[in-house]
Amino acid sequence: MHEQFLRTEMVLGQPALECLQSAHVAVFGLGGVGSYAAECLARSGVGELTLVDSDTIALTNLNRQLVQDILEHPLVRSMEAYTQHGETSCLRHSINVSYLSYLYCRDHGWQARAAARAGLLHDLFLYDWHFHAKETGNYFHGLTHPRRALENAQRLFSLTDREKNIILRHMWPLTVTPPKYREAYVIVMFDKYCSLMETFHKPVMELMEYQELTADLKKGFAAQ
Repeated sequence: MHEQFLRTEMVLGQPALECLQSAHVAVFGLGGVGSYAAECLARSGVGELTLVDSDTIALTNLNRQLVQDILEHPLVRSMEAYTQHGETSCLRHSINVSYLSYLYCRDHGWQARAAARAGLLHDLFLYDWHFHAKETGNYFHGLTHPRRALENAQRLFSLTDREKNIILRHMWPLTVTPPKYREAYVIVMFDKYCSLMETFHKPVMELMEYQELTADLKKGFAAQ
């Protein structure tokens, strides 16, 4: 028996634990509820898990207990009116980054909540950057928008220091100062990945590298 299940055995008894370890459970849908259900099953000692999910990024797939207040805010919803990359809106881009970063951090035991919330807010600058320079004379959007997004986010929501740092440093290394937290580097990675895919009108799940990453996530998750 794995040492990680000793406390479970103390509560349930050895016969019940052996029953769990011989069980095979299938979970259909790894969204806001299914993902946590699968994690609880894995942590409780279920021997084999089959995880079935279409990997479609959508509002309904985000863990609503973590981000509902953000997603329902009118100013956050207004990001849908601004184009970010290709035909992708600023809101859609933020959802993409938030969801992928949340999955990655959750699997690695990092601060998934901070990644999900900061991912949604990292581009809350509330203008169309394609026309911003002409209208304002600010030709340094790439350098200045993280602080603008942070200021807007702070006015609307209560943020942790980790979430503030993720938002402020998500453009690293373009902005010279590196992030403090590993979750911020995850946001940096998926922000650039999503930007590239969106610019070339490709689904963010399309690259083989990400398909392999998703498979690794699921294998690691099932092995917990």
